[in-house]
Amino acid sequence: MMYSGNTRAHPALILVAILFGLALPSLRYAFTTPPDDFWFQVRVIENQKPVIVKFGADWCGPCRAMDPELARLRSRYSGKLDVVEIDIEEKPHLAKHYGVSGIPRIFLFKDGRLKKSRTGYASQQELLSWSKSYFE
Repeated sequence: MMYSGNTRAHPALILVAILFGLALPSLRYAFTTPPDDFWFQVRVIENQKPVIVKFGADWCGPCRAMDPELARLRSRYSGKLDVVEIDIEEKPHLAKHYGVSGIPRIFLFKDGRLKKSRTGYASQQELLSWSKSYFE
């Protein structure tokens, strides 16, 4: 193939590049583990059970309102599911790694991989319907 001197990219290639660029941040979270955080590695990534991870903060009202909901879920499904709560001010590197920009932010991990996420308050029933297919 001979170079014709035309440096304009085809519109379809530009669209693919844009879409791929937008997908990269979410792909990063699905395929990498947090850097240098042994605690998270053991509690979440290497856990044999599905894990719900809640990122929140003490000063966040909706985060505090979710705590009893998560406690009930943890108690009800103790042998099938683990729940981990992370304060974004204590572990800001994890919040940054997973792109947490609003709290409460909930992630579901299974087999060490991020399966889904959601932002905002959720009741026990909402959390259950959101995650049940991964542990029952």
